[in-house]
Amino acid sequence: MKYWQVTTRRMSRAAAKLNSDGSWHPFSTTPHSWYRVWQKKLIQRVQFESEAEESEFKDRMDHFEPLPEIATEEGFREELVLHSSENGLTIRTMLGYPISEEAFAHIFNVTLSSVGLGSEVIEGLLFLITPVEEFRTEIVAKKQEVILGGRLLYTALSRGENPQYAVAVFLRQFSTFSEP
Repeated sequence: MKYWQVTTRRMSRAAAKLNSDGSWHPFSTTPHSWYRVWQKKLIQRVQFESEAEESEFKDRMDHFEPLPEIATEEGFREELVLHSSENGLTIRTMLGYPISEEAFAHIFNVTLSSVGLGSEVIEGLLFLITPVEEFRTEIVAKKQEVILGGRLLYTALSRGENPQYAVAVFLRQFSTFSEP
């Protein structure tokens, strides 16, 4: 399942054409794709990968409120990909190209695994893999903070910045993010 949200002001003309009654509606002619205009401020969109996934998660989407806007000042625009497998639910977040410096890539992966996160290269791009205990707004919102920390670590290491400092900052932030 892929999830997007964007403020209506960023899509002013397109947003005006959408049904804004607060309930989920089929999105265009894309199969297994739905949208909802939330309080005339945000557009939530979800695309399920299959009919089975749609039947599993569609009813839960009614209770899925928009995520807080922590990633950017104008509203988080990129997608969150929720992946279901035999190991449970994970959020896959694209970070960019794999870290080219092998030592920094190793530090990145070891640091992530030390806090229960992971990474994976898919079609030449590096993704942060974040386990999700349950599909609920407050849990995914908390994971969004962890994702932000993972992005900061990736950015610092991919630019070749001091790895000890980058890891220390990430671990300090991670302990703050993961507090109940």
